[in-house]
Amino acid sequence: MEPFPSPVDLTYSESLQRLGKWYGSATTDRRLRVHRQIPETFDVPLTDVDIDDDWAFFQADVPSPTLDLGVSEGTLHPSEYITLRATLDSRGEEGVTIRFNGNEVATTDSDGLASVRLPDEKGDVTYQAEKDGETDSTTVTVVEPTDDTSVSVTVNPKTPTVSDEVTVTARVNGEPRSGVRVSVDEDELDETRSDGKLHFNAPDADSATIEAVYGDARDETTIDIESADIHVPVGTDLDSTTVKEYLLQYRNWISVGDTYDSSTVLREGAAGVLNEWHDPTLLGNLNARNDGVHGIYYTRGSDVPVTIVGADERQGLSFDLDFGVKYDDIYEPLFWYGISESGEFPQEDKYDLNYDLLRAWTDEQVADFRAEMRAELEACIDPMTLEQFTVLAQFLILNATTGRREVESEMMFEKPPRSGFVPGAEDEQPSALREATKSLLKSREAPYHLAKGLFLLKSNVVDRERLSEAIESVSGNLDQYLLQAMQIDTADLPSAYQISTTRSTGYDVDELFERVKDYATTLADISAEQNAAHVTETIEKVTTYYEPDHDQNDLHDTLTQLHDILDKLDASKYNEWKDARNTVAGDAEIDLGRFRQRMRTFEDISDKRGYELIAALHDYEESRSTESAWEIYEAIAEMTEEAEGSHFPMTSASVTASEISQSSRRTSNGGMPSRPHLEETNHGHTDHSHRVKT
Repeated sequence: MEPFPSPVDLTYSESLQRLGKWYGSATTDRRLRVHRQIPETFDVPLTDVDIDDDWAFFQADVPSPTLDLGVSEGTLHPSEYITLRATLDSRGEEGVTIRFNGNEVATTDSDGLASVRLPDEKGDVTYQAEKDGETDSTTVTVVEPTDDTSVSVTVNPKTPTVSDEVTVTARVNGEPRSGVRVSVDEDELDETRSDGKLHFNAPDADSATIEAVYGDARDETTIDIESADIHVPVGTDLDSTTVKEYLLQYRNWISVGDTYDSSTVLREGAAGVLNEWHDPTLLGNLNARNDGVHGIYYTRGSDVPVTIVGADERQGLSFDLDFGVKYDDIYEPLFWYGISESGEFPQEDKYDLNYDLLRAWTDEQVADFRAEMRAELEACIDPMTLEQFTVLAQFLILNATTGRREVESEMMFEKPPRSGFVPGAEDEQPSALREATKSLLKSREAPYHLAKGLFLLKSNVVDRERLSEAIESVSGNLDQYLLQAMQIDTADLPSAYQISTTRSTGYDVDELFERVKDYATTLADISAEQNAAHVTETIEKVTTYYEPDHDQNDLHDTLTQLHDILDKLDASKYNEWKDARNTVAGDAEIDLGRFRQRMRTFEDISDKRGYELIAALHDYEESRSTESAWEIYEAIAEMTEEAEGSHFPMTSASVTASEISQSSRRTSNGGMPSRPHLEETNHGHTDHSHRVKT
């Protein structure tokens, strides 16, 4: 069953049934009435509905309402006027006839109020109320003004429903008085105000005794309390009074957007239901069934952001719950979910829940929220999509850390290394590139993780269509995407976006955007002249003595001749060059063929820029670490330079550096020139020393 079964005749339209259910109040002839302004507000036509100037009356199946008559205000002295109030199911009722001793003395107004004059003598006075066969009465005690202190207490209504507001009026010597202490079932509530009144909500009990105490004077009365008749379709640790209070607040809010003090109940219920079927603030691959992978979360706090329109509105993106009875079929289950102790849907044997309607609502809400997330994020990187940006960011990080020079699909699931050579972070680089590179690498794993969230359907199953589209776009227009990255603008992007597996802390998206922007801007300015001078200098030094047709024997012969000369000169760095000679003299083969290929790739290094220069620097570093030919040629260059600046002893022959270096070159017919012996080059000089000529 429904928690609040609709009492309205089912022949009415669904819209009219909702109006009657939520806004209707029972009449004495067992119909429901709704003020004419309400259907006009919601633009609902009153088809086949009885109306008068103020009300619309619905045929309904409702129990007889309870008519209640009590004293609202006044002094209980002879001949004084007091105000009576007649209520029908706790609402002020107009048109109730008030009688005294069988005679009609007044009729209530639209608020249920009527003024009557007390008799001229003291004593108990009873007034009767009647409307359409419903009756009630109230008795008051009229007292003479006196110096003695007496207190009397009246309540209205005399038969409230659980959680209804009850008004207590305390009179001292017949006059409303402040400072009268009021207790309910021996629990003191408070003291009355200047009008002698105090309010409380009827407890969840069969009856309650209200006592008023003023000095030594006291009075008490007992009221009967009717069941709230609320069907609670979930397990909850809340008492029925609290549940009804929350329910009434919910009904007031959904009706007119009224103040909603317990809006947390509905907000938490909405968040819980959204979480039942979705990870609602996660932006990733909408086709994925891949739990536990990274994506972009909107993380303004740890909870799903829900706005209760008109009552509890949040800053930033949120799931907005607008008021209006047309939403009741959706929101009421959310309310009960929030009421439940452990987060649960209403129980099937107690509630007719439309799961399809609720699931469709959550699907639509989450789709709209994710669309807003994507729009806000992509406004910063326009005209790139998130997928294209992720491809570009992953490429830049892999280019910086591994020297990657091609944009390819497999790179998206390649985890960037945590250590190793990074050209942009080396000390010989200008500070701008060093800082931009180090900053970018603070987010080194963010694109890698985001790629899994965007391009995996499930573990190890790639969304090839989505990935290929992004890869082809970036790879075919890489330079254009780098220019677009330089225009990224995060000024209006909140810090709530995180790359993570949950709504907890992860990689800040705004920081990733800014780091890619700064790195792309710096990358556009790098050149071999500024960023690879140490490489070009080494290449120039090596190519002075390098010939493509050298073999290992050529290098051995050249190093041997240079060592012979520098040994006689007692050169200061002689011992430092022994390793080079030992390398070429050893059994290990030096791969000069590979070195020749490397040298060809470095021929145009001076013309490279941007990511291509970064890749070339990686190639150079890798070549230096794996190919000993670099050290050998550098040793030849340094030894030759040392020889050119030295003097031979008188007994030594004069050998020019050019002759030494030329000895390492093959002749045109492929033969090796003979070693220029010292004795053959000794021209009989009598000087004590002779400088090696270039």
